[in-house]
Amino acid sequence: RVMEGADDTVFVQGTALETRGEVTATAYDATGTRMVTCTAAGAVHVWDRDDDTDTVRDDAPGPWRQSSSWAAHENGACTSIAFAPSEFGQCICTCGTDGSVRVWREAPLVPLGASGQAASHAAAAAATAADEGTYEWVLVGDLRDARGAVEHCDFAPAAFGLALVTGGADGVVRFYRPRNELQCLDWELTNEFEALDPGARVSCLRWRVPTAADELRNGADDDDDKTGPRDKIPQAIAVGFAWSDKSDARVLTFDEGNNRWVGACVFYQDCLPVTDLAWAPNADASPAGAAETIACAVAAEVLVFRVFGLGETGGWMGRNAQEMTVSPGSSEPAYDAKLKSTRSATLSHPRHVTDLDWNMVGTTLATSAADGIVRVWAVNMQTGVWEARAQLVGE
Repeated sequence: RVMEGADDTVFVQGTALETRGEVTATAYDATGTRMVTCTAAGAVHVWDRDDDTDTVRDDAPGPWRQSSSWAAHENGACTSIAFAPSEFGQCICTCGTDGSVRVWREAPLVPLGASGQAASHAAAAAATAADEGTYEWVLVGDLRDARGAVEHCDFAPAAFGLALVTGGADGVVRFYRPRNELQCLDWELTNEFEALDPGARVSCLRWRVPTAADELRNGADDDDDKTGPRDKIPQAIAVGFAWSDKSDARVLTFDEGNNRWVGACVFYQDCLPVTDLAWAPNADASPAGAAETIACAVAAEVLVFRVFGLGETGGWMGRNAQEMTVSPGSSEPAYDAKLKSTRSATLSHPRHVTDLDWNMVGTTLATSAADGIVRVWAVNMQTGVWEARAQLVGE
């Protein structure tokens, strides 16, 4: 329930949900009516929103109820959780301080091939289990390649198939796919990327989600383009790396010809680590929309970057192999200076920023900070300056 207050402050009333241990991460499915949380005790809780019109008033969202919970990581905290795209069913990934990455799938409502009566009994039993908070989720993948705590995970957009990326204390970004995509079974390690300077840890990561504007901007549907479209926009991931004395954030792109992930550009370098980042959905189909926007949380600030060249002929993918060189006195590749990135805004907060995300069209950014306030930011179209448009304060 949302109530407006003075000074553009919005007070939010919600329902307190009890969990086994301190909540470390949350994620929503594509509908926004199912939420998963993981805790420092290694537990996972699944919550479903009850929007029954008989109990909901004033068109407000219904209350949340727990449909399932279990111990996902028995020997450590669960640090991150993510939903797979809805095209692959109800599937989530969890990772933990015990170094494991686990993939879970909701048990089928009705067993395959069940008769009509058996199916009816199974559906009734499943509904009862969900009401009691005991509905079953099945472990379909247990991945233990990391050499330390795994702290971040993200599923690929559905356009790239069922794929998973993870990162953590050993500084290696790992990519996984299942051999059996239909059943989400037989997961295997398919690729790795590691910063060359030793001692790094992955501080955050996020997959870029393609939009319908990508193909339009590339000219894929332009019959009058006699020269053909620009290069296909590659898969891209933004990753933060942190060492004891420095940090950076970079874009990795997938080189299909060599079947590997390569560093495309470094858009942030400083001593403070990037703790969260998010790509703005790029809905601009005009040539001006070729620049990508990435927001990064760094201590008590959010830095907004514009990165240019993704998908251009001779751009990131075309220049990587030829122009990545090693700087004197360093084992880390020096990325091509022509791969341009600029900082377009710095959004200051009173306390350190814990999380951030964009709206569906990439025009509004929401940030949460340790002062317990969610702030909503947007660009003033007249001045071009980022402004705080609203604040959400939980009671």
